[in-house]
Amino acid sequence: MGALEIGDQLGQGKLDVVVAASFANVDERLFRPSTRVLEIEQHIAEFTKRPLVRDLLWAALVVVRGNAHGCASVQSKSGFSLGRAGDAASGSTPCGGWIDSTLDCVGHDVDGAGAAGAAEAAGETPNPNQNPSHELSTNGVGPWRGERPRDAWFDPELLERGDSRNVIDRYRYWSVEAIRSDLDATRHPFQVAIENWQHDMNIGSIVRSANAFGAERVHIIGRRRWNKRGAMVTDRYQHIDQHDDVAAFVSTTQAEDLPIIAVDNVPGSIAIERFELPERCVLLFGQEGPGLSVEALSAADATVEISQFGSTRSINASAAAAVVMHAWITQHVNFDGSSLSP
Repeated sequence: MGALEIGDQLGQGKLDVVVAASFANVDERLFRPSTRVLEIEQHIAEFTKRPLVRDLLWAALVVVRGNAHGCASVQSKSGFSLGRAGDAASGSTPCGGWIDSTLDCVGHDVDGAGAAGAAEAAGETPNPNQNPSHELSTNGVGPWRGERPRDAWFDPELLERGDSRNVIDRYRYWSVEAIRSDLDATRHPFQVAIENWQHDMNIGSIVRSANAFGAERVHIIGRRRWNKRGAMVTDRYQHIDQHDDVAAFVSTTQAEDLPIIAVDNVPGSIAIERFELPERCVLLFGQEGPGLSVEALSAADATVEISQFGSTRSINASAAAAVVMHAWITQHVNFDGSSLSP
């Protein structure tokens, strides 16, 4: 079954047809709640190299596993909604079981709670490393050896089971609240804003870069739901505000007297290599493809673009965001040996 045919069958709600055609030779273990997500990902990657087909297979499998646990609906990685008949009318939302609040839009366990819940339901002892999240898939440290510290910033649970989160060594074993508080003392005075009208998958990566470069705050303009997979859980350590539209976002920036610097390669844009970024500002980014909306460009105090020298018209939205944030760093951070200070 080809990608278009799979899409047609999904669109018609014929999940049984999709599953029969796509998973005829799949090990039945993949349908169990306790099966590791990484194992499923590996099987799908081996099944096909076509991104669209992989995405549709994900959607089908998520729905099948979810329906087995009484779940009503789910949104696929591409952003289209799937569910049983009557879901829209009843206002049903993803519920417990394999698809619940601990999972992102394709059923990935974002904090390990999904695997633990499945184990507890089966009467087993939860294993926090059974189904690692994207953050927990990095190298880390094991349980604390010797006498455990009693300082308030340490997380007793992490001291007990180890810390495999995507954090620098300084923050090993620290609680999320302690890390966020410590970062608040050193954040830079620039902020980042991202338009979100089409569930752009780049948003998570931009949030991750905002964390890496010490952005003071992140603004999401448009849809409240955004794909957090690329954020690698860094959104937990950031201050993130949501605005329903550009007007609401502009109202916030005006109240704080923050200039808006739009980033897009449109006529009249200034090369960022020749532009002095304000120390206090909001760097505004658009979506992959359409870029910034007309309203966003009109609200900007200035619009800059990244100089390019190849055949492509633009670079990836998250890559562009990282380049611009680093440009701010090179202009406003003084590097003295191994230390840096604003």
